[in-house]
Amino acid sequence: MALPSVQFIIRAAAKRLSQHLRDPSGEDDYRQELSLHILQKWKRFDRRRGFEGAYLKRLLANKECDILRAAFAERRGLIRTVEWPRDPDGSLVEIRDPHCQCSSDWFEVDDAIDGLIDPERSICRLHVEGQAVPDIARLLQMSRGSVYRSLDFLAEYFEDKGLAEYLQNPGA
Repeated sequence: MALPSVQFIIRAAAKRLSQHLRDPSGEDDYRQELSLHILQKWKRFDRRRGFEGAYLKRLLANKECDILRAAFAERRGLIRTVEWPRDPDGSLVEIRDPHCQCSSDWFEVDDAIDGLIDPERSICRLHVEGQAVPDIARLLQMSRGSVYRSLDFLAEYFEDKGLAEYLQNPGA
């Protein structure tokens, strides 16, 4: 495969990543990361098993998925790193937003979600955030049928925990 066409494909993949992650300044970083990945994995290429172009596209697709997963995991992780304020005696301070009617059940919902494994955990977080099934399927690169089956499982799981209304009405 000619080098200019490889560079074009890598640039296109980096641009897709920067657009999807809404990070236009990261395009050069993504291009370098993708190029490094290809250089590291190219020695595994076997001409008897397929064409160079197909191998290159598979390498890029896999690395794009890895980058997206890592970015979404980092975003979810940043939310959980906020330190909750504590009283001098060490107990948690209850904070009430006058514009929001919050419930202690949301702590139970978070605990229930943390008890799940992926992909159900990711599907549940996105669903509770108000994402539609087609968007969840696109973000997690799953079929809609798989997402619906996972949501059926999650409905039973939340019902067993006594939190079914939070999964049925995620915006509440």
